[in-house]
Amino acid sequence: VAFELRMYSDCYVYGGGYYAEVNEEEFNEVRLSIATTTFKKEDFIRKNVKMIKDEILSKDDIIGRNVYLHIVDNDEGRVLSAEEFEGEHVYYHRNKNVGGSGGFTRGMIESLQQKPKATHVLLMDDDVVVLSESIKRTYLMLLLVKPKYKEYIISGAMLCYEEMDVFHEDVGFLGADGGQNSSKGHGKIVDMADMLQKEEAKTKKADSYAGWWYCCIPVATIKEVQLPLPFFIHMDDIEYGIRLDCPIMTMNGIGVWHDSFEHRKASSVEYYDMRNLLTANAIHNSKYTKKQAKKRVMRHLVFQLLKYRYEDYDKRGRRFLQGNRLL
Repeated sequence: VAFELRMYSDCYVYGGGYYAEVNEEEFNEVRLSIATTTFKKEDFIRKNVKMIKDEILSKDDIIGRNVYLHIVDNDEGRVLSAEEFEGEHVYYHRNKNVGGSGGFTRGMIESLQQKPKATHVLLMDDDVVVLSESIKRTYLMLLLVKPKYKEYIISGAMLCYEEMDVFHEDVGFLGADGGQNSSKGHGKIVDMADMLQKEEAKTKKADSYAGWWYCCIPVATIKEVQLPLPFFIHMDDIEYGIRLDCPIMTMNGIGVWHDSFEHRKASSVEYYDMRNLLTANAIHNSKYTKKQAKKRVMRHLVFQLLKYRYEDYDKRGRRFLQGNRLL
């Protein structure tokens, strides 16, 4: 539902909106818990927490009264503290450095144990730019959704932080070749036609998942499927999303801006990329063959050999080689 304004002379539009009148007896019961895990991203997390406090939690309305925030700090260096963040509906949890999976799992556990109990858990990365409008739309969508959609997951789009008009993904799927694929494709979303294409794209594919940069899951589903696997970095959201096996809802206007993965991937995580991908395929992808797995590993190995990442050849590595008489 939308509207269009046509101007026949010069004018100014100062604001506007459209409303739905709904009987409050028809509202769904929604208490939305936002679980975000952070590791050495102090500037991002501080900005996002302030935004949520100022633009959502401070408002005396149905959203402000029913949104909660759990901050899971994986940084054992402890630059952040409970005193800095905690307040009404805001909780800070110290955690070990257990990667995204361990951090979000802690966030799920805390959300399930909070009082009053959450009905939905929104997993959201720490190093994102997010607008309060996305969270408000998510809440209102849950509040008004029809009974047949109550078990759906809401997936927010990921747009590129470096090029803010470039769409990366909001629903992905694990292909027969064992690789990750975007259901809606990549590219700019400047023109109306581009936006409509993303809205109309088919996402009901086998082995689909929603990325944890912005993923809202019903608590009843979490209780049924249990917690994520203890992956460290990468593929944790993909494995869990496939295991949830829930249909996924998306909506233009719900999403975040995130650093492109190629700009933030350290060489030290390459091992987890391959190990976790093979594990997820072994669990969920019955079409994935041993031949395909061997081919992917060899291609990955050759690719790593050709990267020439000299910065990884540090003093520790040099000492190791000298101690084994390889130099």
